[in-house]
Amino acid sequence: MDEDPWIDDHRLEVRGAKFLATAVPLAPVDGQLVIVKPPALVRRYLSLLETERPERIFELGIKDGGSTALIALVAEPELLLAADLEAEIPPLFAQLVADHHLEGRLVTAFGLDQGDRAALTGFVDAHLPGAGLDLVIDDASHMLAPTRTSFEVLFPRLRSGGLFVIEDWSSECFAAARLARVLPGTLDFSERLAAVNQMLHILNAPDHDLPEEVKTSLTDVASATDWELSAGSFDLFERLVDVAGRADLRALEGAAIGKSRPLADLAVELMMISATNPGIIEEVRIDGEWLTARRGSAELPRDSFRLDDTWTDFFGYLS
Repeated sequence: MDEDPWIDDHRLEVRGAKFLATAVPLAPVDGQLVIVKPPALVRRYLSLLETERPERIFELGIKDGGSTALIALVAEPELLLAADLEAEIPPLFAQLVADHHLEGRLVTAFGLDQGDRAALTGFVDAHLPGAGLDLVIDDASHMLAPTRTSFEVLFPRLRSGGLFVIEDWSSECFAAARLARVLPGTLDFSERLAAVNQMLHILNAPDHDLPEEVKTSLTDVASATDWELSAGSFDLFERLVDVAGRADLRALEGAAIGKSRPLADLAVELMMISATNPGIIEEVRIDGEWLTARRGSAELPRDSFRLDDTWTDFFGYLS
């Protein structure tokens, strides 16, 4: 990008489209599309697009449409496929797509579950029958099973050298560390952590809602908490963990959307595959925000690729 798109620390403008980058979900203001990410992470994505210069992109997780629209306008790819579990198209996003005539290059699938192998395969192959993807960004469920499924579908459809980015892979790790600081020495820590992670998964799923008893308990705890409200100390994720760790979450047992191992398991898998089979995964990089895997040069079966077939857990990491 030739010109700096940033207006201030949180707002940016690209080709006449205005965006607001914030870690806290907000309603659109003055026609600004909201990107629910910290500004520093948005800057990182812009740098990634500048470095990789992808022509064919798949983004899992559209939400309000801010990041999808930004990618379309900044990267100007040949094709951008995007999918979301939410069935309804955000009106402001739909308007931007129409205003900038993006319909031919930006193809969306709303109401598509990233864990539905057949639906995801059908969508990507219908629009990308030949050439491979250059970049996949997964900012969808943040749950192990559906994330793993979409990786198995989309990773073999990357070209050699293509990049797969999984955002917020470490949220369960952060939740555990935060909960340990809030409730040190708690005897039922593992049970509390499982409940907190379950609540976070439900909040992230548009087709689920928290039971009223849980909402009441969360409200009561939050009301009794003396928050430090300075902008520099505000972190929505930390607040949620702080409140949920003290709240009564027993009612979640009847609203479970599937208990699972943490997404960190996938990081272990990809790391081990890269170490033992670099033809499949050439490189893995891990930090607090991203888990990235770069596609190797080996030929992979497009429709039968399974991570279990590519490595052996000799050391019992995931037993």
